[in-house]
Amino acid sequence: MKFEVGVMAVLAACGLVWGMPSWAADFPPEMPESLTSFGAAMVGEDLYVFGGHRGAAHQYSSEGVSGALWRLPVRAGGEWVELAGDEPAQGTALVAHRGGVIRVGGMAARNAPGEKHDLHSLDRVARFEPGTGRWEALPSLPEARSSHDAWVLDGRLYVVGGWTLSGAGSGGVFRREMAVMDLTAGELEWEVRPQPFARRALAVVGAEGRLYCMGGMEEQDTSSRVDVLDVATGAWREGPSLPRAPMRGFGGAAVVAGGRVYVSGLSGKVWRLSADGGAWEEAGEWATPRFFHRMVALDARTLLAVGGANGQGQLRDVETLRIGGVMVRDWPQWRGPDRDGRSRATGWGKAWPAEGLPLAWRARVGIGVSSPVMVRNRVYATGNDGGGNDSVFSFDLATGREVWRHTFEAASTHHAMAIVPSGPAATPTVVGGRVLVLSREGEFRVLEAATGTVAWRRHLVGDLGGKRPVYGYAQSPLVHGGRVILDVGGESGAAGTTVALELATGAEVWRGGAGEAGYSSARVVVREGEAYVALFKGEGLEVLAAGDGRTVATHAMTTRDFCNALTPVEVGGRILVSNTGSGPAALLAWRPGEGAMETVWTHGAFAQLFNTAVVHEGALFAFNEQRRSEAEFTCVDAETGETLWVSDAVPTGTFVLADGHWIFQTRQGEVVLAPATRDGLGPVGRFQAVGGRCYATPAFNGLFLAVRNNEGELAVFDARVGRR
Repeated sequence: MKFEVGVMAVLAACGLVWGMPSWAADFPPEMPESLTSFGAAMVGEDLYVFGGHRGAAHQYSSEGVSGALWRLPVRAGGEWVELAGDEPAQGTALVAHRGGVIRVGGMAARNAPGEKHDLHSLDRVARFEPGTGRWEALPSLPEARSSHDAWVLDGRLYVVGGWTLSGAGSGGVFRREMAVMDLTAGELEWEVRPQPFARRALAVVGAEGRLYCMGGMEEQDTSSRVDVLDVATGAWREGPSLPRAPMRGFGGAAVVAGGRVYVSGLSGKVWRLSADGGAWEEAGEWATPRFFHRMVALDARTLLAVGGANGQGQLRDVETLRIGGVMVRDWPQWRGPDRDGRSRATGWGKAWPAEGLPLAWRARVGIGVSSPVMVRNRVYATGNDGGGNDSVFSFDLATGREVWRHTFEAASTHHAMAIVPSGPAATPTVVGGRVLVLSREGEFRVLEAATGTVAWRRHLVGDLGGKRPVYGYAQSPLVHGGRVILDVGGESGAAGTTVALELATGAEVWRGGAGEAGYSSARVVVREGEAYVALFKGEGLEVLAAGDGRTVATHAMTTRDFCNALTPVEVGGRILVSNTGSGPAALLAWRPGEGAMETVWTHGAFAQLFNTAVVHEGALFAFNEQRRSEAEFTCVDAETGETLWVSDAVPTGTFVLADGHWIFQTRQGEVVLAPATRDGLGPVGRFQAVGGRCYATPAFNGLFLAVRNNEGELAVFDARVGRR
């Protein structure tokens, strides 16, 4: 494979672009293991992580508590390095001081796995000196303590909140006092001072002579309370309560950056204390909500969220948030994170240069119509070499360096008609550290995202008893609730032609649905708190219960060769379907268990095949592909089905919505930028990105735009220009 690297990518890789954010800082590597309840601190541009819980929630044992100390040179783009460990602890704190780090207290489990919990808080305090690589014991805490937090302010170490656990059968004793040590004194010793609260799992930071103690759990309930200590006078006052959020302030994390206090919890939102200290203002949002994590500051405007957990389990990732800058968001699957054609990235520049976005790099991936995807610092793409082999590629996002390539046998052509595009049509799905790919002939593979090695595979026809569609499989694998949902297809009317497999193992969980496979990709819709899978199969729309595959609603709709290709579009609880056959597009109302769906309205000039409508400002936007020689970007009122306008300002193609703007890729490989409004279409930027024919959908994460053509030219452009 050959790749062409743009000037900006070369300079970025060499670190020669003054003022350019480090790619390493935008996409730090994952932690070596998933952790919660650990300590973290920044020393210069190095991130240190100590201790933590590595097991399942509320399952404690000596094997599940870490004593490891890790260091990551964030800006330098290095890897995690394990340093000398110390006594294992979770519910611990780590603070930076004079070029080193200090660990404070924590909890150790003395029981083996499966035994009754025997949990003990620790009084251990020790300093790690990077120069010597050794730990030095400091005076022990006056009382053993865990689930607390700590901060160094004006040369003093403050240890606040938490509780004391004393072994099996004993309840935790909440600490109602804080411990303070003057780190500048010749002889180090602890001083015990009262605190006006008893809370654990709280977040503590200090700034401008004040110590902020936020959230946590009281003896009976979670808390959003904020207590503020003036360290000069010793006076406490109550600050503004944390904004309403799941679990309130329990297990939250806080940091000081540029003299301002930031806090985040399970909602994923990042809040900043106002300049006068009287209110909280929203400053950003993490892509992955979490609690029992840590936040650290790389500089005055760059925050990192480290580890933690959420409803899906423990996390290993380190996520970057630039305050007031571009909010970078992954594009991990077909049509974006929610399969609705929307990017979550915000704050990116819309004032494109007249010549268009600068090229970062270009590569050849082989023929195909699958779309690229972006996850963290990787781009994934698929293609066929024309000699009977499909390949899956992993590229470095900034430079285009090929990280790995996985190749397997797959037919290069799929239909006798030359007009039918060749190569893979299914877009990869990246989830949980794995890459899911599907060939036109039905070879489904789950690859490890880090290495490209095969975790497991199934063939939709040979292993799962499916029936190959006329033009080959084109669906992009859907993952929900730890399961992969695949439309394997079958004869008309045949039952059980949609299959759910365990993502971890490939074991079959359920079968549902009926009939021929389509060319559409499924998506999840939620009604009354329950998740359902909407599939536009070859013979119509089916809505299946995500848990067991039961059919809860159907609508018959088909065309020649079962060419239903649009991804179901959710419109306020209703679903839009369309194809390029003789029947009109239809908006359908449905209720679980009622079977047939009700037609709300139809539209005879809103046909979709290679593009899918996007909902915005109460309207539906899509290219009408009924007359393929005409460019008809159409805006339809979502409630009434009335056509509001039709524009030929952009040639037919595919498009995504990002931060109030359309990003188009035309069939001829032109990229066009236009504000997204129901008042009309007015392009504000355009450039020729690739040549040839293009059916793929662009991928956009706020920093980069990736496009490809059918012949296998993948081009990635630097989208950081244009910010004013």
